[in-house]
Amino acid sequence: MGLLTPREEQIAFYLQEAFEGWFSNDDWGLISMLVHRSPDEMKEIRNQYMICHGADLIQDIRAKCSGDYEKALVALVAPRARTIARGIKAAMSGWISSANKGALISLLTHRDAEMKTLRVEFEKEANMSLQSMIKKECSGQFEKALVALAAYTAPKGIASRLASGEEAHPDAKPEPEPEPEPEPEPEPEPEPEPEPEKPKKKKRSKKKGGYPGEGGGGSGKKRSGSSSDWSSDSGSDSDW
Repeated sequence: MGLLTPREEQIAFYLQEAFEGWFSNDDWGLISMLVHRSPDEMKEIRNQYMICHGADLIQDIRAKCSGDYEKALVALVAPRARTIARGIKAAMSGWISSANKGALISLLTHRDAEMKTLRVEFEKEANMSLQSMIKKECSGQFEKALVALAAYTAPKGIASRLASGEEAHPDAKPEPEPEPEPEPEPEPEPEPEPEPEKPKKKKRSKKKGGYPGEGGGGSGKKRSGSSSDWSSDSGSDSDW
């Protein structure tokens, strides 16, 4: 059945089981099921928890947890803008310390797309506008910089550009640059083919002496006359 049940509904059942541990809450179970959830996922989890158990998830966390652990879980489940507004309010009380200055800077920067919602949530929490609170608690160049950040309003159409991917969200992590492809090794140049050897001309050897029958000491000059002259000189078989 677990494979057929929607994911958010399964998490709602597991959260109730984590609240009803053997001796106390299953802290690791609560943390693992509430972290790394997008705002839309967390909203659906809260709805499913209400449907399945008839209770609000934040109220059960406050009733069954305590201390900083309770605050951390509530911050995970509550809407993002409300959590940031409460963090700004807490950091305003003692802004002189460097830690609170750093908290204000980190909470107010990179909020271009959600600054309008953040101002509304802060006014609900503090009964005072965000700019008025900054002017009251801060001063100097630091005050001017925070007021400029808090008064920023994103131009119209930025939400659609963020949704379509035409513009990157300020909080989005930059994509890692692709590693350059290794350059291919140069191909070795082909070795030149050896030239074919030219056939050597055979030298004709000059024979010493004349023609056959002249003996070894002939001058090699050609004798004139017909074959009959040869036969008359040599004689007949009968003479030999």
